[in-house]
Amino acid sequence: MGNHLSVASLLQDGALLTFFDPLTEIPQAIHKVLGLLGEMTEADRAYLFERDPGTQGSFSNTYEWCAPGIEPQQEQLQGIVTQDYPRFFEEIQSQDHVIWPCIQNLPKDSPDRQGLDVQQIQSLLVVALNRGEELIGFLGLDFVRQAHSHLETLLPLLQVMGQVFTNVLERQEIERSLRLAESQYRSIFENATEGILQSSPNGHYLKVNPALARIYAYDSPAELQAQITDIAGQLYVNPRRREEFIQALTATGTVTDFESQVYRIGVRAASLVEFST
Repeated sequence: MGNHLSVASLLQDGALLTFFDPLTEIPQAIHKVLGLLGEMTEADRAYLFERDPGTQGSFSNTYEWCAPGIEPQQEQLQGIVTQDYPRFFEEIQSQDHVIWPCIQNLPKDSPDRQGLDVQQIQSLLVVALNRGEELIGFLGLDFVRQAHSHLETLLPLLQVMGQVFTNVLERQEIERSLRLAESQYRSIFENATEGILQSSPNGHYLKVNPALARIYAYDSPAELQAQITDIAGQLYVNPRRREEFIQALTATGTVTDFESQVYRIGVRAASLVEFST
């Protein structure tokens, strides 16, 4: 019964990974799940490798749990490529898992055997983390103190956890892409020489960039937003022009070559082209 409780706890904690904010709480949760996985399987190491950003065939050990007295290997396992472990990568890409119950059975002069001997590994079990046909990482267990002759009994559990970690990695990648896009948008918004704005239908500025503040002769976007609370009434020489602009935008989705006269501090009837994209 204790083992069933351990499996249930592991799966519950693994499922919770998908609900955490990837860039804040997920690293701590990953370490916890790896620890539970290692303890439950009596492995000496449990680890996660992720594909290095901007590459197709380079992987790094991003998370690692080690049993007491077991030497960590994470620092040395960065930027691993196919040539470092050719048989390992061939099997994980063709079979989606690697089961090696006895490392000593590998040819002694092979790169795989040499690399694993340095880590003192006697047995290992690894499952692929795939996005479609694409290998984006792998989840594994190392047995150092003694070989494990029945690794196949652990494979179903590791495959389930592998799917959980695949979902986590995909979510993190989406999150990073969104944040990068947001950062790029923010840079364009802040540094554009043209005025860019977002306003509410009732005439309040929601967002304005520095260029628009300069156009209206305000010292900052914040000052412009604080001072202008009725765009049509305070800025437009002819307040109906804003309503005409909104109607044109609503009708077609885009507006070009729409000119209006607006007030500027200390200047009357200055010309400004309003546009929407």
